[in-house]
Amino acid sequence: MIEPLNTQGTKNAKSLALDTKPRVEARGRWIRILEGMRASMPDGYRKYMGFPTVLDDLRPPRLRPPSNNIPISVNDCFFVQREENRIASTY
Repeated sequence: MIEPLNTQGTKNAKSLALDTKPRVEARGRWIRILEGMRASMPDGYRKYMGFPTVLDDLRPPRLRPPSNNIPISVNDCFFVQREENRIASTY
């Protein structure tokens, strides 16, 4: 089930029909598949659920996102975390 945290989340959940039976069942299937992969094929799971090989460096002047409510966050983007060897193996 989807439990929106704010008004925009509620709008998104409704417009995308995220709580309909078929969508809930589909998410459940994917969760079970991924849990099975994690247990039986850890390398495949990490490859599927891991970060992409190429990550964008969001620090200026490299990229300038059109908007950012937390500008300092670019200094801890996933590119920087990988650069500093502190990125998780999976999402």
